[in-house]
Amino acid sequence: MEHRKKPKQSQDGNDLERKIHEETEVESSTAGKTSAQYIHYIEALRLLSDRVHASSEEIVGWVMFGSEFGGLDGYQNPATCTLGASFSLYGYDGNYLSLMMECWFLKNDIINFHPEIRFITGKELIKRWNKQLERESIAFIQTMVGEGQLHDFHPGGRTRWHSGPYSPSKKSALFTMSEVNQIEANYFFRHGPMGQSGLPPIRRTHSIGYY
Repeated sequence: MEHRKKPKQSQDGNDLERKIHEETEVESSTAGKTSAQYIHYIEALRLLSDRVHASSEEIVGWVMFGSEFGGLDGYQNPATCTLGASFSLYGYDGNYLSLMMECWFLKNDIINFHPEIRFITGKELIKRWNKQLERESIAFIQTMVGEGQLHDFHPGGRTRWHSGPYSPSKKSALFTMSEVNQIEANYFFRHGPMGQSGLPPIRRTHSIGYY
């Protein structure tokens, strides 16, 4: 009996199969976002506030970081934009809470979100550390930022902790609670032989007056 050899598939054929497979994966991903339920930022804030005691500013921080870095992915309005179109805050140096009114989320992302990163605003951090520093917290924060022990985040880039009066305000900056907690452990709760705090000398800079 004569056995016919199966013809070899050409390289072009392999490339075509690969392309079809890749396009199918993209379509499947897009279909998932198409059938998923989107919710507005206001609803996301309500859910996260109730479940993990999130603040509106924390949601800004999570959107800045995105899911790749432990945050949340934001989307543009699914009713008026391409489904799955990303929402971005980067480069916006105004009131980021106002811009969040244009942000939407996948409901399942919000329901299943367990934050690994928590944030505090510059305004709240000043108030928090004033209790320990007798209203010298601004100078202390400035020192920590200058030494790289504390990093300020903002959609518009560096804030007035780094730059002059035309940068986003110090109070609108976002700091991670992991760095805040580490600094508190190193300075506020470390005591010397005479019971004195381990706080470093306060170094004032020209930008301390900028809020």
